[in-house]
Amino acid sequence: MQMVLRGSEYSDAVIELVDNPTGKAPKQFARPELHTYVPRIGGRALVVFAAEAQRSGYVVNKFELMSDRDELPLTEKRERKISEKLVEMLPDGSAAVLAALSHDFIHYLVSGVELLGPDKRLVTLRRDGIVMTQAPDTIAQTLQAFWRKLTS
Repeated sequence: MQMVLRGSEYSDAVIELVDNPTGKAPKQFARPELHTYVPRIGGRALVVFAAEAQRSGYVVNKFELMSDRDELPLTEKRERKISEKLVEMLPDGSAAVLAALSHDFIHYLVSGVELLGPDKRLVTLRRDGIVMTQAPDTIAQTLQAFWRKLTS
């Protein structure tokens, strides 16, 4: 699924999740003439989202990471080790995780976050608003709260 923003004001936009069965690139969902935009969600925003989701009753299972040098995925073992450390820091707030990424894990980028929802369904949010979920209605409310926090 692709997260899109609908509305004339970027910060006041309403979040919608659009099916993407053919795997189109996120930018293909943008239609400015119809006030439809694709959010520019990067690693820092994903960390803020993880903290917001955790406060809303989601469990953060893991952060998906990649090398900042070549933007390639890490080995599963390396990703798991770093992700576990970042998830442990999350109760201290997104600032703690962002500080660790700026100092201790400077060569890595967050490319996604995997969550377990209150309904026990998995949700993954990736860069540029790519969403993988079986419960789009449930996550849409959390995404809306997240977007308001990012743009306020």
